[in-house]
Amino acid sequence: DSFLGWDSTTFQELDAGELLHPDDRTSLRTVRQAVIDDGVVRYAQVRLRSKHGRWVWAEAEIHRYEFLDSELGWCTISYLTDVSAEHLDHEVMALSTEVRALISSAFTVEDAWRDALASLVTIGGADAGLVWEARGDGFRVRDAWMPHGDRRRTEIALAMSRRYIDDFGASSGEWSAASARWQRTGRITTDVIEAHDGRAPAGTSWSLEIPVMHQLARVTAMIELVTPERFCENEALIVGVAGSLGDAFEQKAVSHRLEAAEAQFRTAIANAPVGVATLRPARSVAFASAALCRILGRTAEALAGR
Repeated sequence: DSFLGWDSTTFQELDAGELLHPDDRTSLRTVRQAVIDDGVVRYAQVRLRSKHGRWVWAEAEIHRYEFLDSELGWCTISYLTDVSAEHLDHEVMALSTEVRALISSAFTVEDAWRDALASLVTIGGADAGLVWEARGDGFRVRDAWMPHGDRRRTEIALAMSRRYIDDFGASSGEWSAASARWQRTGRITTDVIEAHDGRAPAGTSWSLEIPVMHQLARVTAMIELVTPERFCENEALIVGVAGSLGDAFEQKAVSHRLEAAEAQFRTAIANAPVGVATLRPARSVAFASAALCRILGRTAEALAGR
């Protein structure tokens, strides 16, 4: 019960079927029946639902015991051990692949950040998410996303977080060796409330700050997940995935700049007053400008591939 977050009394009252992941029920039933049949202790790794709703990997050591009332036959008792760390690398890799696919397929760099942030906020069960882009003199907010569309609450969270970052004076250099950390954003101050027409939720909130690392050990951004309590579902998974996305965003940014440069180049040569052509490695025509077509008296289609 400890690593699942339940207290002992509540845990004993839970229905085992509701705790067990649906995909693991058949295999565990088979193992239990084998233990009942021959009495040999067996082990099985299954996913169990935690108090906060996330799935945690556990290893069940299954023993056979006889009921005190012999007419009831045999039962099994399982001793559970947290083995989620053994599966973390695989889960991080699988989720990283999904998020990287989102980044790669996004139309713009801004869409890439928003799609990735939305995915992490949803998986983490956070109230809102923010992206802080690393600059030489600190961080600036690049984007924000909230799963429930509560823009007012997110604006306030932005103001609070910006205040914290400014006070902290964080720079990309200071974050180069940092790891994810929890920070209390504090009670909303009077001036922040006034800045938002007097509307603000009561109390405090927490932020999980995750530096986004480039493979060269350079912090390129910071992802912040805002939660009402110091808790984030699948925290280790989220930290592992978010922290490793620096290269994917860098590649997307480079690709976006290259596409923009190519588009600018094509526009320039298409409207050039002199004849311009681009050739493929095999020296065939890939593009011919309108001026070149007029000079040669050929259409662009006729010149293509020649």
